[in-house]
Amino acid sequence: MANMEFCLQNYLDTPTLFTVSTNTDTVDEIFDRFTNKPYQTSGYTGATTATILVSFGLTTSISRIFIQGHNMSQFRVWQTADTTTNYLTLTGGAATTTSNWSTNSETSHFLQFSTIQATGIGITMVQAITTSSEKRIGELVISDLIYRFVKNPSGKGYDPQIHNKQIVHQMSDGGVVTYDFADKYSAVIKDDYITLTERNDIKRLLYDRHLPAYFLQHPTGTSWDGQAYDTNWVGVFDGFKPNNNNLDAGWEMNFRVEETPA
Repeated sequence: MANMEFCLQNYLDTPTLFTVSTNTDTVDEIFDRFTNKPYQTSGYTGATTATILVSFGLTTSISRIFIQGHNMSQFRVWQTADTTTNYLTLTGGAATTTSNWSTNSETSHFLQFSTIQATGIGITMVQAITTSSEKRIGELVISDLIYRFVKNPSGKGYDPQIHNKQIVHQMSDGGVVTYDFADKYSAVIKDDYITLTERNDIKRLLYDRHLPAYFLQHPTGTSWDGQAYDTNWVGVFDGFKPNNNNLDAGWEMNFRVEETPA
């Protein structure tokens, strides 16, 4: 299993970054953090190609792209600085060495690559998994790595949850009516026997930023489960306690992340 990662918040935050072949007025759905409300083409069924262009306006460091909840069987991701065949060289056990898929059946992809300096990213949507369907993408995240865990915590040291904002009314007969507003992700991460370097990196790169970061619990190059959440570090930093009060045994840490509002 791949090690957990924290990445920068999505660079995509306004429709003005995009040039698309179709449905310009709904392009905000590609970064609204609701994977069940996808951006979708109109009139681009079969092998009719649609393109998504993202232009940052300045050179930007990029090493991670997440494509969640899509239906593309044939597609390409490329750096816009040169040509539409300037593909990314993928690492981290990806199914292909370059970001050019001629056949695909997965519905979420985590693209990991060495950091590039780019002014934009393009996606060519060629064919849907169901050939008569419009192409769609639930969410697109373009980002850069902040910190990758040297090792994952044990099974007992990691507790992820989805909880919802809910109002409960108890009725006169004892039954209840519930009103559910939004599901939100949270996770408690407990780790021990970490080195001093690891502890200091986690504090410097994560806690001391005091800014949201995308948390990926299983960032795999193939069979990715699509789980990536924009989160805040909630609470204190407590990584100053040695394991069993033994400085030679490393350090222990316990922290919590919770999803930001959409």
